[in-house]
Amino acid sequence: MKKRYVKELLGITIAAVLFARLPVYALAGDYYIEDGSITVHAWETGQTVAQGGGSSQEDNEPVISNRNPDTPSDNYVKINADAGQTANVTFKDLNIDNSTTYNDFAVEVYGAGDVNIELDGENKLTSGLGYAGIHKGNDGTLTISATDENASLTANGGSEAAGIGGGKNHPDAKDITITGGNITANGGFLAAGIGGGYHGKGENITITGGLVIATGGANGTGIGGGCDGEGKDIKIEGGEVIAIGGTGGPGIGSVTSHASGDIVTISKDSKVKAAGGTGEKPIAHYVIEVIPDTSGLYSTGFIAYYPSGTTAEQIIKGEVQPTKILVNKEASAGQGTQGGNPGAQGGQQTGPDPAPVNSEAQTPQEASAVGHSSSGSSDGDNSEVKDIPTSSEELAKFLAQTNSTLEAYIKKIEAMAAAGDTEGLNALVSKGVTLETGNWVCFNKKTYTLIERVSELGAPVRISFGYKGIRYSTVIPGKAEIKPTDLCNAEGYCGFLNLIKYYGKEEK
Repeated sequence: MKKRYVKELLGITIAAVLFARLPVYALAGDYYIEDGSITVHAWETGQTVAQGGGSSQEDNEPVISNRNPDTPSDNYVKINADAGQTANVTFKDLNIDNSTTYNDFAVEVYGAGDVNIELDGENKLTSGLGYAGIHKGNDGTLTISATDENASLTANGGSEAAGIGGGKNHPDAKDITITGGNITANGGFLAAGIGGGYHGKGENITITGGLVIATGGANGTGIGGGCDGEGKDIKIEGGEVIAIGGTGGPGIGSVTSHASGDIVTISKDSKVKAAGGTGEKPIAHYVIEVIPDTSGLYSTGFIAYYPSGTTAEQIIKGEVQPTKILVNKEASAGQGTQGGNPGAQGGQQTGPDPAPVNSEAQTPQEASAVGHSSSGSSDGDNSEVKDIPTSSEELAKFLAQTNSTLEAYIKKIEAMAAAGDTEGLNALVSKGVTLETGNWVCFNKKTYTLIERVSELGAPVRISFGYKGIRYSTVIPGKAEIKPTDLCNAEGYCGFLNLIKYYGKEEK
């Protein structure tokens, strides 16, 4: 009995010793950058995290943050993904500033695999000379996403390095995808906001959502190549993008005479606003302007070109108006009913959008851009609609008939929706409403309120009118972001010619 007891006790002791020698595995946890620099490694057997020179522990969903987000740390984060593996990391209120440190980075991704960075809260990453704010040295795809559309990231590159992308030691940057969040990427001297560092290419850069503001350093692009670097295969497939080139660089494209091939494809409901640096074009190969492929652009999407030297802040505040706008006429003809247009996606709006004006079928066309005042004095502008014949029986009758038509249409849509008649509802919404008049005067706010309701239901409203012997028409699209009632003047009226400024002239 005594021997058996000793044997069992010895077995327990040996097991305890063996257990103590096994590695300790942790579940997903929080790591504070103040406690030391962090290395994340995704490899064949899982993902590990090591901090401050300590031992690695398994963690597939690490969250890296600051205890005090207002005080930046001078530590760093390295994320390594082996071939065929994907590293997953969340940055939550992370604040790193290594701008005063020579040749040092805030975040570096490397290895042959993919890296996914999820954003939470407000994050700010600033690197030193030669390193991007998020320095991309990996061969796989770097994906930056945000489940919370209010999550943000500001990434500042050091001299010769991008905000997000390449730097001095790895100037080329390819396979960068941004799917959401409010992203601000500022390139250093000779580098792109998103893309290549000095002498570096920016290739296969994709944006599918969120608000992305990319500003290049001197001789760098907003999105694309660094100085003497090519920008290629840049795809914007949703969200709002503001791309600003540094002095001598375009907003989107290349800063090299050797650039060639595919440069920019803009599709779906993308809202792109671009400006080159002083003396440069918004979208270009070196000094040659490029017209992007807009064949997949929805009616809610557009590209607005701003004068060279315009800053992102001026665009956001609406202080500078675009000089031209590109849209896809084929999509505009359906006004939100073609291509499965889901409406705006992700990101915060930066103020009223410029009005897309229809282009030629299949190909984009330059269109004169206009301001957003609801009144004006330019030739043919009747936004103030002076001397409105409000007592005219003819106008009153016309407005009453128009309102009756709109009210009946709204009731029909609501009835079909209540009855579950999906087929009939889709056909009715697709057809929309056409309002015709022989004059060019106006509607009042009551009518525009009804038109706005029709638009909210997803249906386009076509307004056809005569002016100086010529018939014009414009279309307020379904789910219009520019509200018709916002265009009314103090008296509650908005003239038909003014509508063309915001919704475009429909080509016959």
